[in-house]
Amino acid sequence: MIKKHNIEILLTIALAFCIYSYLTTGSDGIWFSRSGSIMVLLAVIAEFQVNNARMSTAETSSSLEIGGSGIVYKRELSPRYNAFTIIAHIEIISGTVIWGYGDCLFKSCM
Repeated sequence: MIKKHNIEILLTIALAFCIYSYLTTGSDGIWFSRSGSIMVLLAVIAEFQVNNARMSTAETSSSLEIGGSGIVYKRELSPRYNAFTIIAHIEIISGTVIWGYGDCLFKSCM
């Protein structure tokens, strides 16, 4: 099973790299814009890890739901994994905006 710490590390590195590139980039904002792609990549990897944890939990789950179409495993994770999913989605969206418009955002803030 995927360790929670791996997901935390990926999401933290993505955010830290973006902040670092914002603080150290030159007047054109190119590196800040490029950091958005790294942020998206790491957040997508974290999201895949959460989904893998969700699927492995479903395979080993002992709780069942009996519905009209048969027996279905519940795919519930701890609230912490749900928070990871929300954070990953926020980083994917904000990283895409930074990737596409980071240089314009950087120039308007400076």
